[in-house]
Amino acid sequence: MFYCKGKNVLLTEEDLKRIPRGYTKLVSIMYKGRRFVYRTLKKKNGSCIFFKRGQCTAKYKPLLCRTHPIYFDINFQDRSIVWKSFSGKKRPKKKVKKALIDFIEKEKPETIFVYIVKSRKLKLKPLEEEALPKGIIKKIKEVKKFL
Repeated sequence: MFYCKGKNVLLTEEDLKRIPRGYTKLVSIMYKGRRFVYRTLKKKNGSCIFFKRGQCTAKYKPLLCRTHPIYFDINFQDRSIVWKSFSGKKRPKKKVKKALIDFIEKEKPETIFVYIVKSRKLKLKPLEEEALPKGIIKKIKEVKKFL
């Protein structure tokens, strides 16, 4: 399954520095009566504008495209990060984990919150769970305020 078909790919601050604004658009989600706005890639015929002839043609792939099919969720009670995928089989590589941890460290709490809400709507299966790195616990507490 390609994430670029039908889904809005959340763009990070780093992504927005590299992707021309003409290729992006603002969208929003509602959560508990509150609107959260984020930027995503534009679509053509229901797919990402860079998805052509069955493959990605983007010169710079957004973070979530590079880390697909691995996602994360946060277990706030246990202060752990849960790595997930659609199959429940493919284990996350260290490089992917690092990229997603960097995302948590660098992004605004609202953006991380949108990522978590959107990924929870996907039919993902847990792969493994590990303690949150100490450096991101404060940020995760800020994200939890939106739940």
